[in-house]
Amino acid sequence: MPEAPRVLHTAADTSPCRTAPSTGPAWSRSEIGLLRPLASIEERPAGSIGRENQLRHTRARLENVTVALEKLPGTRPFPDGADLSQVT
Repeated sequence: MPEAPRVLHTAADTSPCRTAPSTGPAWSRSEIGLLRPLASIEERPAGSIGRENQLRHTRARLENVTVALEKLPGTRPFPDGADLSQVT
């Protein structure tokens, strides 16, 4: 049975990004490495230059890392994307 998406809402921004709740599976080192910058960006004033772009970029990376980690080894996490593991 597939798990429901893991969602975290932060105080600074109510838009969700996929992460593990305190009752769910443990966060991976890759996810933790993206959560720290995300929290730092969210603490900046809303009018800061580049803040929204940084938030979008970090959330997209976090979601993509989470998707990749949830897949079985050897499967393609993004079936419609290019297979960058192949040497050309």
